[in-house]
Amino acid sequence: MRTDATTTESQMPAGLNRAGQIAPVIGGIGLIALLAGFGIAGRADFIHAYFFGYIVVLSLTLGCLGLTLMHNALRAAWGFPVIRLLEAGNKMLLPLAVLFIPICLFLPDLYPWATDKIHTDPALIHRASYMNPSGFMLRAFIYFAYWIIWGSVLNRWSRLQDETGDTNLVQRRINFASLGLPLFFLSITFAFVDFVMSLMPHWYSSIYGLIFLVGEGLAAFSFVTLIVTTSVKTDAYRRVVTPALTRDLGNLTLTFTMLWAYTALSQFLIQWSGNLPEEAEYYVIRTTGA
Repeated sequence: MRTDATTTESQMPAGLNRAGQIAPVIGGIGLIALLAGFGIAGRADFIHAYFFGYIVVLSLTLGCLGLTLMHNALRAAWGFPVIRLLEAGNKMLLPLAVLFIPICLFLPDLYPWATDKIHTDPALIHRASYMNPSGFMLRAFIYFAYWIIWGSVLNRWSRLQDETGDTNLVQRRINFASLGLPLFFLSITFAFVDFVMSLMPHWYSSIYGLIFLVGEGLAAFSFVTLIVTTSVKTDAYRRVVTPALTRDLGNLTLTFTMLWAYTALSQFLIQWSGNLPEEAEYYVIRTTGA
């Protein structure tokens, strides 16, 4: 068996094949429900619901990209049986870039800095050179361009190595992924400050990007662990899903769970102890069901 374990379409578990067949139907129903929601709930409620779902899917997709980068840079044993799942997951970045357009069209319904408040609110005036619609969309374009390019290149070289057996591609992937990892960390920090933290421009947290980064890794590990453990009896996975692999995936999922809890609790404890109005607002809104 090759070191880069692959799964061809003919070997795909029946459950995943069925999911692929019904996915367009579910997507069509979802699109109809989306348009109906826009007509029933109104513009503001529609874009807030759309934004929430979008960030959930984007986080999982970016988690797959981050683990793809990590596997190619470190060549860890746990990554070989699941690399195709991670590559498939990060291929959603291009559709998500297109699906980001409605957010750009409805910026004033999401972000206070995209409204007339930018001329009257002292905090928004102070940050206007950074928090403005044109800067937001330019940075979003840069983020998605980087994510899509790095993911596409690594996926292509991975597939090419399996097709040609060219071992020189291994080092090329290591070098490219190693360069991409620090850029990935930076892009996640800036992106989620732009996309999510700026929803409340008077509140900020220096650990916010790290919370999302760890959460994305946790989501991706949970995703691949769920698939391989539920497909263990199929021909495609029977030979590669070993006790050692499930132990590694379980340990890594637990590690990311603990790290996510630590970062989230750290943010809460620091802001709780400070008890400042501009910081307490974030948790008051979330604990009162607003």
